[in-house]
Amino acid sequence: QQTFLVTGVRDGDLRRPIVEENPSYDADLAEEGITCAVCHVREGAVIGPLGNTKAPHPVRVAPDLLTFELCLICHNAVGQFGGTLVCNFDTGDDWRSTGLEASGEDCLHCHMPSVTRPLADGGVARDVRRHTWYGAGIPKFFEDMSGVPPRSGLEIEIVQDPAGYRAGEQGTITVNVANRHAGHSVPTGDVERFIMILLRLKEQDPTRIYWEREVRIGEVWEWSPQPRQVSDNTLAFGEERTYRYDIDIPDETSTLVFEVIVENHRMTEKNAVDMGLMGRYPLKREVLRKTATLAVRRDL
Repeated sequence: QQTFLVTGVRDGDLRRPIVEENPSYDADLAEEGITCAVCHVREGAVIGPLGNTKAPHPVRVAPDLLTFELCLICHNAVGQFGGTLVCNFDTGDDWRSTGLEASGEDCLHCHMPSVTRPLADGGVARDVRRHTWYGAGIPKFFEDMSGVPPRSGLEIEIVQDPAGYRAGEQGTITVNVANRHAGHSVPTGDVERFIMILLRLKEQDPTRIYWEREVRIGEVWEWSPQPRQVSDNTLAFGEERTYRYDIDIPDETSTLVFEVIVENHRMTEKNAVDMGLMGRYPLKREVLRKTATLAVRRDL
């Protein structure tokens, strides 16, 4: 559903494409984005893994729809074209490196889990797959923010100072962050995605923040004058990192809360502004929160 189709390039230069009008272009369908038809319509038939439905249209069995190879058509494409266009969806290679392929756990295991339900109203319930493709949990529209509960592939552990905490002195907090459940690095896919972990020391009630830090996990790119990866601290599957902080414990409180909030981000605010998406497109979502109560002693 592109207005024009690229049929070649002039003199081997990727920046000088040869294009022609796409006779199949449908403006209304293009607005729908990735629809059911993208995966389920081929050569005039609706394809699926079952093929035994009594539908008023041609139906063809396509068992490959239940394999990870279909997912990797889009989610494992890496390349740089003409010096300025970067595609870096390497989730398939990332998943293969985990060893999970041998266990039978693939993309469908997490992103299209099994569910028993009828394919249509009034139909027979059968074992099929969910089509929510839950990933980072950031919906495309603000009105959908509460539609799907958040989840994270990370585990967070807050370890308190074994010496305890005394008012007016310094204490240590350790935060262990582990990628236990994603099945690939986090974040993955689009290089603009990143995870922000917010760390806060605050009063229990009312909320007053005494100390806070941010930990960013993901790639950082420069896009001008040429695309260039500046850094990459994505968290590999099974990897654990430890963050240790020496924090001044305030005098005026006896109960403190240490809070860890994990946010998934689709892109930076700068890129959203540059692309005219600011305020029109959800950029982030909280997916995990963990707290620990710190008992503060005042004895000498």
